[in-house]
Amino acid sequence: MITFAPFRAFFEQAIKTDGNKMSRLDLKAETKLSNDTISRIFNDGNVTTETIDRLCRTYHLQLHEVIGFTDHKDAYQALLPGYAARPGFCNDRIYPHPLPAALRVHYAYPQAAGHSIMCLLAALRSDWEHANRLDHVVPLPVQYVLSVGWTVDEGWIVVDAPYQLRVQPDIEPDKQEFS
Repeated sequence: MITFAPFRAFFEQAIKTDGNKMSRLDLKAETKLSNDTISRIFNDGNVTTETIDRLCRTYHLQLHEVIGFTDHKDAYQALLPGYAARPGFCNDRIYPHPLPAALRVHYAYPQAAGHSIMCLLAALRSDWEHANRLDHVVPLPVQYVLSVGWTVDEGWIVVDAPYQLRVQPDIEPDKQEFS
């Protein structure tokens, strides 16, 4: 399925020049898209390639920063509108630096972990490969993910992180960020 998750992640983090978050009204004014088209974007509905082109041109985005593909519609949709709605997560946090498009939709701020990317651990692939992946997602510090790299497996971020005792990833303290 084609998903606008990368664009929604961009939109959620977009800040206008006046310092305020961008609204759907701003999106409509800047792109000249109808309310119906904007609704389809936010619900992974069908749109024309002209609409995708308009988003790319208006916000200077590459195609992969506007749309993505996943075979796992239900699991991927469970990520949206984001992890922030879950207990123990702050929904008012925005990462203070640009993130690669693939990571934006997976950004979260768990109170216990700070600025994080919600990831699957490569070391536990046998556990999550044929299971509900949401049950195996863990927060890893953004700086850690950026420093060690990641892969994308069917829309999910996978990181090869050291792991001990199946309790939690073993991440250096200097890679954790709180604000």
